[in-house]
Amino acid sequence: MVILLRIHISLSKKDLNKHLFVCGLTGSGKTTTVKHILKSLTQNEGLPFLVLESAKRDYRQLLGDDVFKEKLNVFTIGDATVSPIKFNPFYIQKGVYPLVHIDYLKAIFNASFSLYGPMPHIVEKCLHSIYLKRGWNLTTGIHPNFVDKKGDDDKSRYDLQEHYYCFPTLTDLKDEVDKYVKNELEYKGELRDNIRTAIVARLESLCVGAKGLMFNTYDFYPLKDLLTNSTILEMENLADDDDKAFFVGLMLVLISEYRQRDNPAINPGRGDKELQHFIVIEEAHRLLKNVETERTSEMMGNPKGKAVEVFCNVISEMRSLGQGVAVVEQIPTKISPDVIKNSNTKIVHRLVARDDQSLLAGSLSISDDDALYLNRLNTGHALCHKEGMERPVECIVIDDVKSHAIGDDNYNIRRTKSDQKPLHSFETYELAALLKNDGKELAVKFLNSLCTIDSSNMQELVSLAEKELRKLLVRGNFHKRFNEMLFADYVTKQILELLSKGFYCKLHKFPENLKQTLSEVIKESDKKQHEKLRAYFRELWNISDVRTFINEVVKNLAVEYLKKKKAANYYWKC
Repeated sequence: MVILLRIHISLSKKDLNKHLFVCGLTGSGKTTTVKHILKSLTQNEGLPFLVLESAKRDYRQLLGDDVFKEKLNVFTIGDATVSPIKFNPFYIQKGVYPLVHIDYLKAIFNASFSLYGPMPHIVEKCLHSIYLKRGWNLTTGIHPNFVDKKGDDDKSRYDLQEHYYCFPTLTDLKDEVDKYVKNELEYKGELRDNIRTAIVARLESLCVGAKGLMFNTYDFYPLKDLLTNSTILEMENLADDDDKAFFVGLMLVLISEYRQRDNPAINPGRGDKELQHFIVIEEAHRLLKNVETERTSEMMGNPKGKAVEVFCNVISEMRSLGQGVAVVEQIPTKISPDVIKNSNTKIVHRLVARDDQSLLAGSLSISDDDALYLNRLNTGHALCHKEGMERPVECIVIDDVKSHAIGDDNYNIRRTKSDQKPLHSFETYELAALLKNDGKELAVKFLNSLCTIDSSNMQELVSLAEKELRKLLVRGNFHKRFNEMLFADYVTKQILELLSKGFYCKLHKFPENLKQTLSEVIKESDKKQHEKLRAYFRELWNISDVRTFINEVVKNLAVEYLKKKKAANYYWKC
């Protein structure tokens, strides 16, 4: 080790682009170190950053420094009352191949939840099924909504609101798993029920409450907005480590997919990109656990270890995409060794455990005996080692970030929002979760009637449907929050969902402004808008007569209903 007095040790953009590992005990100065780096990036380079903060809410205090005012967004993950954000995990970004995204989703579920036996296979099978039911061709990676008349990709379709309904949701996956295990899996009795319950219960936990409003949605916060503005994602309100791991894994996947579009390997002439954005992952062991990545035996796979390896590779491959990553950890032995090995720069604060010291000794180019010095480091002191250094140096981190307590009612937190208007309100998703199949049946009746009645009867139809919906809400104690705007938003969501799969889906493009027109028809019962909506339906279904098509759909629905009924439903057993 080398101790240099009054010598500045700095990290260049090139250093940070090759990743950073910061570790040390609680209170040893890790957060201060990272805050100083973030301030330097913002003040000197004007580079945006993203902090994935698993515990505490320390980084919001950056708002107390003038450098970050009006430049920092703070989202409260798991708390819909402060500054929420929505991500549909199944949304496929422009230019991403569907099977690649499905493989990443499989890795996220395997790394986040304790799946065993046939469960990883079941999840993968059902992931394929829900995309197929939404009209995706997984062989070609094409959906009819995103192609032009010549059959070529039409990326402009991503600019329309209607395209969000081409992607499945967590509810789709949960229902598909339930159906697959019950009807198609060859397991019987208690074993089958245990497998079904284990998977469905894990998915159900992501579909309810604030987590459901964030994950079980059609909305997708634009990655461009997220990566062009400095952002903090606070996960303190996600109490379960599995949920935190799920969210961190999802963010890494989405950012990697977004960056891959500019991959110099497939874009000749671009060359390696210098640092464009910086990610900080706090308490990364929740996702990147130190687990065995190889099979435990010839007869048993290791899905969790394999998934951790996938995410370690994702992080290591981000360098060439201009994406720097800082992994911050209290206990180095908890995290996958690959993360430490793939970090170009190490900043090590005080460590007292012998196994932690020995693990870092090799990366710092010191002996195990020299590593004992890590136990004697004062708060704010750290050993720093980066490319080109033969030995680490002890340095004192500059604490130059002004900070003070920032409450949830702070304006700078409350103002955090996207320029993109949400597809639906939080209340609409709550209502859908409450009504479940009853709400779907009401939407089916409304859509069938909407397509077959005269325009002069529109107001009566809306009144009947609203009255029926109010009856359903009495038992759920939701009726006090119910109003006409919520009714229109809810029915619009349910109908667009029907049009994207099942009997109402004919694998044609969604007409532009379909969502807006449908919503206006429900709100205003306007005759002209009703006729315009019917024209959209004719275009969507590629038909000349809407009534004939709907009558055929109703026949198919009736047959499907009878198929599901068991013989016991048709007579009494005495």
